[in-house]
Parts: sequence; C-alpha cells; structure tokens
Amino acid sequence: MAPFYSANGAAEILPRYSFLEPLLPGRRVLEVGAAGATEGASAVFLAERGAAAVLSLDAAEGVERAAQAAHHPFVQFRSSDPAALPRGAFDLVVLADGAALAADPARVAELKALLADDGLLVAALRAPGGAGLAAFQGERPPGADEVPAYESFAGALAAEFEVVEMATQSAMVGYVLAPGQPGEEPEITVDGSLAGPAEAAWYLAICGAEPSGLGGLTLVALPPRPLADAAVQNGEAARAHQGCLAAAEAGADTEALRRAVAEREDALVAKDVEVAEALGRVAERERLVAEKDARLAELEVEADAGRVRADGLARELEREREARFEAQAALDRAQAVARDVEAQRDAVQARLHELEGREQEARGAAEEVARLRAELEGERSSRLEVEASAQAARAEAQAARAA
Repeated sequence: MAPFYSANGAAEILPRYSFLEPLLPGRRVLEVGAAGATEGASAVFLAERGAAAVLSLDAAEGVERAAQAAHHPFVQFRSSDPAALPRGAFDLVVLADGAALAADPARVAELKALLADDGLLVAALRAPGGAGLAAFQGERPPGADEVPAYESFAGALAAEFEVVEMATQSAMVGYVLAPGQPGEEPEITVDGSLAGPAEAAWYLAICGAEPSGLGGLTLVALPPRPLADAAVQNGEAARAHQGCLAAAEAGADTEALRRAVAEREDALVAKDVEVAEALGRVAERERLVAEKDARLAELEVEADAGRVRADGLARELEREREARFEAQAALDRAQAVARDVEAQRDAVQARLHELEGREQEARGAAEEVARLRAELEGERSSRLEVEASAQAARAEAQAARAA
C-alpha cells in the first residue's frame, strides 16, 4: 500500500481536491498522474464530492494498483495517452504534477483541446525548496532538484488560456484545541502567529476562459499518526547511527577526537547563526501573518457585501424572469390575434375574388341581353316594314278589285 504521506501521494493531492470541491458538482473530470500514488483514492474522492464521471490516467502499473484497491461506479482507470481521448469531452482536467508543461508547452494545447467551452485545467507545480509533509517522514520528492522555473510554468499556461489563477498549497503543523464537554459546535479560531509566514510547497494553477470563482482559505486536517510513527522510526535509526559513530570515535586517536571537537564547535557556531536567521524569519512570518489577518478581515467584509449584492441581484433576476414570462404570454396572445386577423383577411380576399368573378359574369350577361335586345329591335323593325308592305299590297289589291 502506498504511504499516505508519500511524495505526490494522497496527503498532497486530496487537500488540493478539497479546495477544488466547488468546481466538481456535475462535472466530467479527467485526472492525470495520481491513480498510482493514491491507489485510486483521489479519483474516488472526486466522484464522492460531486463529479458526474471521473477518468483517471496513469502508468500501467499504477492503474493496475488503483483498479484493485478503489471501486466506484462513476470512476474509470486507464493507462492511455490523453491525446487519444475525444476532444471537448471534459469539464475539468486535473494534473497531479504539471512540471512537464513548462518543458513542453505543446502539451498545454493538447489538454486544452480536451476541455468543453467553459472547461478548466488545473495543474500543480512543486515549489523549489518548499517544505511538504512528505519530508517529515524522511522522504525526498523525486525530481526535486529539477523543478522548472515558476515563470516558464505560468507562461506556458498563459499562452493558451485567457485566465490563469494561481493558488498556493502550504504544509501546516499544529494542534486542535476544543472543549471536552458535549454541546453545540465550538467556534473555530485559526491562530497562525506561531507558524510564521506560509511557505508554499506547491503552486496550483487554475486555467480557463473565465475566472473560476474559487476564493478564501481552505484548511484540510490530515491524520498525524503516520507522520508520528515515521518520525519515531527515523529518530531511532538516527540514534542507532550516532551510537555507531560514538563507538568508532572511542577507538580513534586523540588528534582525531580534537578535530571532531573542533568540527563540532564550528557546527555549533553555524547552528547559532542558523538559529539567529530562523528567528529573523519567524519575526518576518509574524508580520506577514498579521498582514494576512488584516487582509482576511477586509475580504470577509467584501464577501459580506458581495453576498448582499448577490441577494439583490437574485431578487432582480427573479423579477426580470416574471416580467419576461408575462411579456412572452402577451406576445403569444398577440400572435394568436394576428393569426385570426390573417385568417379573416384570407377569407375576405377569397370572398372578394368570388364577387369579382360573379361581377364579370354579370357584365357578360348584361352585354348578351343588350345584344339580344338589339337583335329583337331589328327583327321588330323588319316585321313592321313587312306589315306595312303587306298592308300596301292589300290596299292595291282592294283597289284593283274595286276597279
């Protein structure tokens, strides 16, 4: 089983995910490089804190350990290359160690291509010389002497993303003091005056097209027992080593002992100098903590004002939604009236066409009647002429008979 406080292990990654928890609900998450060191616990953590689906990529041996130790219906483990994944398939891409991005900025573009339009890339970078919790159990992080410069890391991200937000991850050692009697939840007080200024162990970059909205100070409590056991074991091993050195020194000659004493005195002098410098750093840390406390108070006031503004905007938005609903209903009614008017207009137009047709038919009939009347009048004139001729003929006949 991987130690909880190993380098790039659960003790370093899970607090980071607690800070990112507001970004997780309903998101499709791609995790890169954490499955083996946490044995899948980090991917399961993402799913349990709200992620809709989690795909965790790592080396083959790490994926095998994670698949055996961790099980969740919304979590998958693979050893494939991120470049082989479909474009735009994830809302959040999380890298356990983003040092490689500074050396190869083209990988930033590849990871960005995996994000949806409003997706975010989160990449961590170890701070040079930063004190992480893995150091308490005597473990030196791999590649600690080859950490890329902060500027190259941030520059590679800024070249691809419109917004790059930086957060720091610092180790914290202390005690929790609370009333022993049961009752209401005690008020939480954070006193950082004894710790001095925070020393970053990791830088955490949150990259996207718009700000992530993350803010505030997140404190994540971790189990002290693994660190305590590791420290006791390391102390016992150191004391055993010192016993061997003492036995060797007892058998050495006097000159060697004198040289050892002189070296010890030089070491003590150097230690005194280090102590004086440490006291100076402690004073500086106290000053910075006081400044941070003042800044935290200002941020709390700004946060309260922001919440008030947000409530006002929410009420205004609700009113606008109601007005838009009413306007939509009025528009629907107006469209219905317009459709009725259009239908009536079509009916009137059709009736008009019908009447025009009948009018044309009536005109044709009137012309036919006029023609027939003219013919009848002509026939009547002809008949009168015939009758006049007949009467004249009869008169001539009578006159002839009379003669």
